Amino acid sequence: LAGYLKDYLLSADVELANAKTQAQLENPFFTIKEINRMIDSIQLNYLNIDKLENWFNSFPVDFKDSNKVIGIIGAGNIPYVSFHDIWCCLAAGFKIVFKPASKDRTLLINLIEKINAFLSEDDKRIQIVEKLNQFDAVITTGGHQATQVFKSYFEKYPSLIRGHRNSIAILSGEETEADLLALGNDIFSYYGLGCRNVHHLYVPIGFEFARLLD
Repeated sequence: LAGYLKDYLLSADVELANAKTQAQLENPFFTIKEINRMIDSIQLNYLNIDKLENWFNSFPVDFKDSNKVIGIIGAGNIPYVSFHDIWCCLAAGFKIVFKPASKDRTLLINLIEKINAFLSEDDKRIQIVEKLNQFDAVITTGGHQATQVFKSYFEKYPSLIRGHRNSIAILSGEETEADLLALGNDIFSYYGLGCRNVHHLYVPIGFEFARLLD
């Protein structure tokens, strides 16, 4: 499946191209550049066979033959942001009911359709829904207000409920130009909308801010 998805995401497939175009129309932050940035990250970090085997074999738990259904409520801040949760659940052998975010529907629906098409007719592991009904556990991501609603709504279920998060960078003042360029990527990639994006800088007294502006 990893090899199949990697080939698909790096292809010039018409359906994928149409999904990228539609995603950009539905969410102006989802520019082709940022969609492709995420695809590069996914194929490098999740779909590389050696990395995938090392990651999978690192778990001491045998997940085989699970009949559990995991509900996933997608976030919509950056393209394909729910892929990680979907991939983990697939690796664990779970079935998935997935509610896509309104701001990240097209790309993930396209990818889920490809995943289901790859699997056998009797093993469609991912179902796309508009409301979670039947599930054994749930994974959600959202802002502070949404998190409070999720905690109340899903209090009777095993859950992984992620709230609002920020990332920081601590600078010593001895950074190279390459370090600062990399910091720029950490700040501005995906227009700063990811929890992975650096939102706060901690710098020593007397730090030369002109270097950042340059």
